[in-house]
Amino acid sequence: MSSKYTDAENNKEHGGTWDGNMPIGTPPPPPLPKEVTSNYKGFKYFNITPTQYVIYNTNYNDFESDTLYNAVLNILKIDRLDHSVTNFNLYNFTLRKEELYRSNYCDYDVITEDRNDIKVIAGYNCFKVTLKNERQPDLSIDMYVTTEISLDYHPIINCETVLENYYPLYFKEYKNKYPDDYFTEYTFVKAQ
Repeated sequence: MSSKYTDAENNKEHGGTWDGNMPIGTPPPPPLPKEVTSNYKGFKYFNITPTQYVIYNTNYNDFESDTLYNAVLNILKIDRLDHSVTNFNLYNFTLRKEELYRSNYCDYDVITEDRNDIKVIAGYNCFKVTLKNERQPDLSIDMYVTTEISLDYHPIINCETVLENYYPLYFKEYKNKYPDDYFTEYTFVKAQ
């Protein structure tokens, strides 16, 4: 978040009330701090083998630095045949079976496909696709996708309707009014 976003939110006319259903008499929400910075970088190491997908989730660190601290949080193994998930948590040394997570990004519809807006990401030719969600019209997703990869799993936007047509290698979800001030972004890089 940037100061532009927090200033706009604090100056927004919301009648001193919370959004949603709050009991009568609930005090108004406090203003956001003047400058809120949430620049963090996390890494997901995504390994594809003939029988499974393996994801190593790491701690977040300062966005300006490319160094890691506390390294791996957990390791997910997804069976490519039956999509069963095994989650190994390194902090408490536990192993558990889980359901395959299907993201809420499946609620989004493709609204534009721009095959002239091209980027090369991780060695693949990608084009831009924009998604919108009717239930949350203030949010959008821009993706750079390739048709050169055909997999039935994605570590961020694990949605069958998207993966049937594309494989996203760049993903940015943002507020339409603040596309560069309030967003979440993921980019694939090829391991060295």
